[in-house]
Amino acid sequence: MPFSETATTHIKGNPVGLAGRWTMTIIGLILIGYSLFYKPKLPNKMVELEDTICPKCETTFGIGEAPKNELCPNCKDLLEPLKGFYDRHPELKNIKSDKN
Repeated sequence: MPFSETATTHIKGNPVGLAGRWTMTIIGLILIGYSLFYKPKLPNKMVELEDTICPKCETTFGIGEAPKNELCPNCKDLLEPLKGFYDRHPELKNIKSDKN
C-alpha cells in the first residue's frame, strides 16, 4: 500500500515508511516492464536444429552431429545449413556432378 500514509508495512519485522513503499512499487513496475518488453537475442541454434555442410570439403553433419562451435573439424571453416546449399553455391554443384 504505497499510497496510504497511515498503512504500516513490515519487512523482516521492521516497519517500512512511505518512501520505502514507493521505492518498492517503482522497482516492481520497472521489473514487470523489463520482463514484458525485453527480448533477449537467442543464440544461433543452427547446429542443433538442422543438417549442416562444410562449404570447403563438403562434409555433411546430421542433426546434433556438428560441433558446438559450428566449425568443420577438418578444415576449420564455418558450417552452413544443408538445405539450399547447392542453390547458394551452384559452382560446387557442377563439381559434385562431375565427380560422379
